[in-house]
Amino acid sequence: TYNDAGATASDNVDGNLTTSIATVSTVNTATVGNYSVTYNVSDVAGNVADQVSRVVNVTADVTSPVVTAPANITVAATGASGTDASVTAIAIFLSGATAADNVDPTLTITHNASAVLPLGANLITFSATDTAGNTGTDQATVTITDQTKPVITLVGSSPINVELGSTYNDAGATASDNVDGNLTTSIATVS
Repeated sequence: TYNDAGATASDNVDGNLTTSIATVSTVNTATVGNYSVTYNVSDVAGNVADQVSRVVNVTADVTSPVVTAPANITVAATGASGTDASVTAIAIFLSGATAADNVDPTLTITHNASAVLPLGANLITFSATDTAGNTGTDQATVTITDQTKPVITLVGSSPINVELGSTYNDAGATASDNVDGNLTTSIATVS
C-alpha cells in the first residue's frame, strides 16, 4: 500500500491553499516501475503555481518473510530409535510455527523434521517462501530423552516355600527398558 505524504501550498494574498491542491497519481503498486504524483493549485486570482511532482519507485519484493518457530520442547522417547513425529506433543510443535510477509498475506510453512526424532537434541528448521522467492527461516529444538524406568519381571512364582535347611535356587528375573531393550544381565540381586 502506498500512502502519499501530500504537499502544502501557500499564497502571498490568499494564505494557506493546502486544501485546494489537486493531486494526480499514477502509482500502481501491483506493477514494478517508476510512477509520479503531481500537485497543482491556483489562487483566487487564477494564478497557477508551478506544478510539483514526487517520483514513486515501485520495486520488486526483496523482503524475506519473518518466520517464528515455536518454543523448544522435551519429549519422552518411545523406543530405542527415539519418538515418532506423529506423537501429539511433537505434532503440535511442528504445526506451531508462524510466518508473516510484507506482501503475501498467506504463506506455507515447511520444516525439516524426520518421521522419527532420535534421542538427543533435534534442531528443526521452519521455512516460508513468498511469491517473489524470498525465504525466511527460524529454528527450535525438540529434545528426546529417556524418561521411562525399566521394568523387572520375576521368573517363577512369588511367594516360594522352601524347607528349612534346604538349598534355595532363585529363578531370577528379567528386565527390559523401552529405550535400552533387554537389561536382564544388568540386574543387581540382593538376597
